Amino acid sequence: MSDEKIQNLFQVIHQQLTVLQAENSVMWQEVNTAIQDLQENYQQIQAQLNTFEGVEAQKQHYQNLFRSSPLPSFIADVSGVILEVNRAMASLLKVSEGYLVGKAIAEFVAAGDRTVWETHLNHCSQGSDNQVWLMHLCPHEGEPVAVELHVALNRDPDEQVTTLSVDVYNLSLSQDQVAIAPPH
Repeated sequence: MSDEKIQNLFQVIHQQLTVLQAENSVMWQEVNTAIQDLQENYQQIQAQLNTFEGVEAQKQHYQNLFRSSPLPSFIADVSGVILEVNRAMASLLKVSEGYLVGKAIAEFVAAGDRTVWETHLNHCSQGSDNQVWLMHLCPHEGEPVAVELHVALNRDPDEQVTTLSVDVYNLSLSQDQVAIAPPH
């Protein structure tokens, strides 16, 4: 039922109660008060719903921006398990986004850099909230790629690290491979 129809229904009920109040004013006054309270509660719920829908729309907007960003990015938990990943990251590793979610990023870190990865991961909460880590990632059936990981630590209200937001810069690209947009 639409908001307008519900408002009209409240108005009709209120009008009928006004007519009936003459018969037993005390009882009908209590019913009328209850209906007014119900109408106020409905309006508050409707306002909350509108706010929620706005927040959901914003969340979807930012989710779309993350997924479609040309910069390879992922979000991992504190043990390095990928929680979210964008298309560019999946493309860099030559696998699907769905394949990456739930996998430990360490599976894609070059064997020679896994100790460095684990050390960074184990000690990241002791450092700055924004860190840069250098290592090599191994795409599925591909050669290792030198990367610079820009790691942002996300903390809960108790200042405990909850997730890592990671942007990946491919250092293996030559200047000829990097597309530079002409100035406008």
